[in-house]
Amino acid sequence: MHIEDEIRNLLEKEVEKKDVRIDSIKLEKEDNNLFLRIVIDSDEIIDVDKCVEVTNIINPLLDEKDLITGKDLKATEAIKEYVEKKCERLQKYTEDELDIKATIRTEGNTQVAEISTNINGNIYRAVSEQKDLYASIDKDIDIVEGQIRKMKTKKEKQMTSESIKDYEIISFNEDSHQVEKEVLKTQYYEVRPMSVEDAKLKLQDSKNMFLTFVNADTEEVNVIFKLKDGVNFGLVEPE
Repeated sequence: MHIEDEIRNLLEKEVEKKDVRIDSIKLEKEDNNLFLRIVIDSDEIIDVDKCVEVTNIINPLLDEKDLITGKDLKATEAIKEYVEKKCERLQKYTEDELDIKATIRTEGNTQVAEISTNINGNIYRAVSEQKDLYASIDKDIDIVEGQIRKMKTKKEKQMTSESIKDYEIISFNEDSHQVEKEVLKTQYYEVRPMSVEDAKLKLQDSKNMFLTFVNADTEEVNVIFKLKDGVNFGLVEPE
Protein backbone atom coordinates (compact mmCIF):
# COMPACT_ATOMS: atom_id res chain seq x y z
CA MET A 1 0.00 0.00 0.00
CA HIS A 2 1.33 3.47 -0.92
CA ILE A 3 1.54 6.25 1.65
CA GLU A 4 -1.01 8.06 -0.54
CA ASP A 5 -3.45 5.23 0.09
CA GLU A 6 -2.88 5.56 3.83
CA ILE A 7 -3.72 9.26 3.59
CA ARG A 8 -6.80 8.58 1.47
CA ASN A 9 -8.10 6.08 4.03
CA LEU A 10 -7.56 8.67 6.74
CA LEU A 11 -9.33 11.54 5.00
CA GLU A 12 -11.94 10.09 2.67
CA LYS A 13 -14.84 9.53 5.06
CA GLU A 14 -14.39 12.90 6.74
CA VAL A 15 -14.41 14.99 3.56
CA GLU A 16 -17.40 13.05 2.22
CA LYS A 17 -19.38 14.55 5.07
CA LYS A 18 -18.99 17.86 3.21
CA ASP A 19 -20.24 16.32 -0.04
CA VAL A 20 -16.72 16.27 -1.44
CA ARG A 21 -14.80 13.38 -2.98
CA ILE A 22 -11.03 12.94 -3.10
CA ASP A 23 -10.07 12.64 -6.75
CA SER A 24 -6.33 12.09 -6.31
CA ILE A 25 -3.55 12.29 -3.75
CA LYS A 26 0.07 12.74 -4.72
CA LEU A 27 3.13 13.11 -2.52
CA GLU A 28 5.93 14.73 -4.51
CA LYS A 29 9.44 15.91 -3.78
CA GLU A 30 10.41 19.37 -4.97
CA ASP A 31 13.68 21.09 -3.99
CA ASN A 32 14.27 18.62 -1.15
CA ASN A 33 10.80 19.29 0.26
CA LEU A 34 7.71 17.12 0.23
CA PHE A 35 4.44 18.47 -1.22
CA LEU A 36 1.16 16.72 -0.59
CA ARG A 37 -1.25 17.54 -3.42
CA ILE A 38 -4.90 16.61 -2.85
CA VAL A 39 -7.40 17.13 -5.66
CA ILE A 40 -11.05 17.19 -4.62
CA ASP A 41 -14.24 16.93 -6.66
CA SER A 42 -17.95 17.41 -6.04
CA ASP A 43 -21.28 17.32 -7.80
CA GLU A 44 -21.67 20.93 -6.72
CA ILE A 45 -19.51 23.92 -7.51
CA ILE A 46 -16.35 24.03 -5.42
CA ASP A 47 -15.56 27.59 -4.42
CA VAL A 48 -12.84 29.06 -2.22
CA ASP A 49 -14.95 28.69 0.90
CA LYS A 50 -15.45 24.99 0.23
CA CYS A 51 -11.69 24.51 -0.27
CA VAL A 52 -10.99 26.27 3.03
CA GLU A 53 -13.61 24.16 4.76
CA VAL A 54 -12.07 20.94 3.46
CA THR A 55 -8.58 22.14 4.34
CA ASN A 56 -9.70 22.78 7.90
CA ILE A 57 -10.83 19.16 8.07
CA ILE A 58 -7.70 17.71 6.46
CA ASN A 59 -4.99 19.58 8.37
CA PRO A 60 -5.90 18.46 11.93
CA LEU A 61 -6.17 14.84 10.79
CA LEU A 62 -2.77 14.93 9.12
CA ASP A 63 -1.22 16.65 12.11
CA GLU A 64 -2.71 14.13 14.51
CA LYS A 65 -1.43 11.11 12.61
CA ASP A 66 1.83 12.88 11.70
CA LEU A 67 2.25 10.85 8.52
CA ILE A 68 4.69 13.30 6.99
CA THR A 69 7.71 14.73 8.82
CA GLY A 70 10.22 16.69 6.73
CA LYS A 71 12.01 14.55 4.13
CA ASP A 72 10.99 11.27 5.72
CA LEU A 73 7.63 9.63 6.12
CA LYS A 74 6.49 8.68 9.58
CA ALA A 75 5.62 5.00 9.75
CA THR A 76 1.98 4.28 10.49
CA GLU A 77 0.99 1.45 12.79
CA ALA A 78 0.16 -0.62 9.72
CA ILE A 79 3.65 -0.09 8.31
CA LYS A 80 5.29 -0.84 11.67
CA GLU A 81 3.32 -4.06 12.01
CA TYR A 82 4.21 -5.04 8.45
CA VAL A 83 7.94 -4.50 9.06
CA GLU A 84 7.83 -6.43 12.34
CA LYS A 85 5.96 -9.32 10.75
CA LYS A 86 8.35 -9.50 7.79
CA CYS A 87 11.39 -9.36 10.08
CA GLU A 88 10.17 -12.37 12.06
CA ARG A 89 11.79 -14.60 9.43
CA LEU A 90 15.19 -13.23 10.52
CA GLN A 91 14.71 -14.41 14.12
CA LYS A 92 15.83 -17.95 13.23
CA TYR A 93 19.38 -16.64 12.68
CA THR A 94 19.86 -15.45 16.26
CA GLU A 95 18.84 -16.37 19.80
CA ASP A 96 18.83 -12.70 20.83
CA GLU A 97 15.93 -10.30 20.45
CA LEU A 98 15.90 -8.69 17.02
CA ASP A 99 17.00 -5.06 16.84
CA ILE A 100 15.49 -3.63 13.65
CA LYS A 101 15.81 -0.05 12.43
CA ALA A 102 13.62 1.05 9.52
CA THR A 103 13.43 4.38 7.70
CA ILE A 104 10.98 5.19 4.93
CA ARG A 105 10.85 8.20 2.63
CA THR A 106 9.55 9.37 -0.71
CA GLU A 107 11.88 10.32 -3.55
CA GLY A 108 10.00 11.53 -6.61
CA ASN A 109 7.49 8.84 -7.49
CA THR A 110 9.28 6.08 -5.59
CA GLN A 111 8.98 4.86 -2.01
CA VAL A 112 12.34 4.22 -0.36
CA ALA A 113 12.74 1.81 2.54
CA GLU A 114 15.97 1.36 4.48
CA ILE A 115 16.28 -1.50 6.95
CA SER A 116 19.25 -2.37 9.15
CA THR A 117 19.78 -4.90 11.92
CA ASN A 118 22.53 -6.22 14.18
CA ILE A 119 22.61 -10.01 14.32
CA ASN A 120 25.33 -11.82 16.26
CA GLY A 121 27.57 -8.75 16.18
CA ASN A 122 27.28 -8.19 12.42
CA ILE A 123 25.49 -5.19 10.87
CA TYR A 124 23.27 -5.91 7.86
CA ARG A 125 21.69 -3.10 5.82
CA ALA A 126 19.57 -2.74 2.69
CA VAL A 127 18.00 0.18 0.82
CA SER A 128 15.36 -0.38 -1.86
CA GLU A 129 13.29 1.88 -4.11
CA GLN A 130 9.92 0.78 -5.47
CA LYS A 131 6.70 2.50 -6.46
CA ASP A 132 5.03 0.61 -3.63
CA LEU A 133 6.40 1.06 -0.09
CA TYR A 134 5.57 -2.48 0.96
CA ALA A 135 7.42 -3.83 -2.08
CA SER A 136 10.48 -1.83 -0.97
CA ILE A 137 10.25 -3.36 2.49
CA ASP A 138 9.91 -6.87 1.02
CA LYS A 139 13.00 -6.38 -1.12
CA ASP A 140 15.00 -5.07 1.86
CA ILE A 141 14.17 -8.15 3.90
CA ASP A 142 15.19 -10.42 1.00
CA ILE A 143 18.53 -8.60 0.67
CA VAL A 144 19.24 -8.65 4.41
CA GLU A 145 18.42 -12.36 4.69
CA GLY A 146 20.72 -13.04 1.73
CA GLN A 147 23.53 -11.16 3.50
CA ILE A 148 22.97 -13.16 6.70
CA ARG A 149 23.02 -16.48 4.83
CA LYS A 150 26.23 -15.50 3.04
CA MET A 151 27.92 -14.62 6.32
CA LYS A 152 26.63 -17.84 7.94
CA THR A 153 28.07 -19.93 5.09
CA LYS A 154 31.40 -18.09 5.33
CA LYS A 155 31.65 -18.74 9.08
CA GLU A 156 30.74 -22.42 8.64
CA LYS A 157 33.53 -22.81 6.06
CA GLN A 158 36.00 -21.15 8.42
CA MET A 159 34.94 -23.45 11.27
CA THR A 160 35.31 -26.50 9.02
CA SER A 161 38.77 -25.37 7.93
CA GLU A 162 39.85 -24.80 11.53
CA SER A 163 38.49 -28.22 12.54
CA ILE A 164 40.56 -29.90 9.81
CA LYS A 165 43.70 -28.07 10.98
CA ASP A 166 43.03 -29.12 14.59
CA TYR A 167 42.58 -32.74 13.46
CA GLU A 168 45.88 -32.69 11.57
CA ILE A 169 47.69 -31.36 14.66
CA ILE A 170 46.19 -34.08 16.85
CA SER A 171 46.90 -36.82 14.31
CA PHE A 172 50.62 -36.06 14.07
CA ASN A 173 51.20 -35.10 17.71
CA GLU A 174 53.49 -37.46 19.62
CA ASP A 175 50.95 -37.54 22.44
CA SER A 176 48.16 -38.60 20.10
CA HIS A 177 48.01 -41.99 21.85
CA GLN A 178 45.74 -40.24 24.36
CA VAL A 179 43.14 -39.70 21.64
CA GLU A 180 40.80 -42.58 20.88
CA LYS A 181 41.94 -44.10 17.59
CA GLU A 182 39.51 -44.79 14.77
CA VAL A 183 40.03 -46.11 11.25
CA LEU A 184 38.69 -43.39 8.96
CA LYS A 185 39.88 -44.73 5.61
CA THR A 186 41.53 -47.89 4.29
CA GLN A 187 43.76 -47.72 1.25
CA TYR A 188 45.34 -50.74 -0.43
CA TYR A 189 48.48 -50.57 -2.55
CA GLU A 190 51.41 -52.77 -3.52
CA VAL A 191 54.46 -52.60 -1.25
CA ARG A 192 57.49 -52.79 -3.52
CA PRO A 193 61.16 -53.38 -2.68
CA MET A 194 63.29 -50.25 -3.13
CA SER A 195 66.16 -48.39 -1.53
CA VAL A 196 65.58 -45.66 1.01
CA GLU A 197 66.82 -43.10 -1.53
CA ASP A 198 64.34 -44.32 -4.17
CA ALA A 199 61.54 -44.26 -1.61
CA LYS A 200 62.46 -40.66 -0.69
CA LEU A 201 62.41 -39.57 -4.34
CA LYS A 202 59.04 -41.26 -4.89
CA LEU A 203 57.49 -39.65 -1.80
CA GLN A 204 58.96 -36.29 -2.74
CA ASP A 205 57.01 -36.34 -6.02
CA SER A 206 53.83 -37.52 -4.29
CA LYS A 207 51.08 -35.62 -2.47
CA ASN A 208 51.02 -38.32 0.23
CA MET A 209 52.57 -37.67 3.64
CA PHE A 210 54.17 -41.13 3.94
CA LEU A 211 55.14 -44.21 1.91
CA THR A 212 55.33 -47.83 2.98
CA PHE A 213 57.95 -49.93 1.16
CA VAL A 214 60.21 -52.98 1.51
CA ASN A 215 63.75 -51.89 2.20
CA ALA A 216 65.84 -53.56 -0.52
CA ASP A 217 68.89 -53.67 1.79
CA THR A 218 67.23 -55.21 4.88
CA GLU A 219 64.16 -56.83 3.26
CA GLU A 220 62.10 -55.32 6.10
CA VAL A 221 58.97 -53.19 5.79
CA ASN A 222 59.83 -49.49 6.33
CA VAL A 223 57.78 -46.30 6.41
CA ILE A 224 59.23 -43.03 5.17
CA PHE A 225 57.34 -39.83 5.93
CA LYS A 226 57.58 -36.09 5.29
CA LEU A 227 58.49 -33.82 8.19
CA LYS A 228 56.57 -30.61 8.89
CA ASP A 229 59.35 -28.45 7.42
CA GLY A 230 58.40 -29.83 3.99
CA VAL A 231 62.07 -30.52 3.17
CA ASN A 232 63.33 -33.37 5.31
CA PHE A 233 62.06 -36.92 5.85
CA GLY A 234 61.69 -39.39 8.66
CA LEU A 235 62.13 -43.16 8.45
CA VAL A 236 60.50 -45.83 10.60
CA GLU A 237 62.06 -49.31 10.51
CA PRO A 238 61.68 -52.37 12.76
CA GLU A 239 64.38 -53.40 15.24
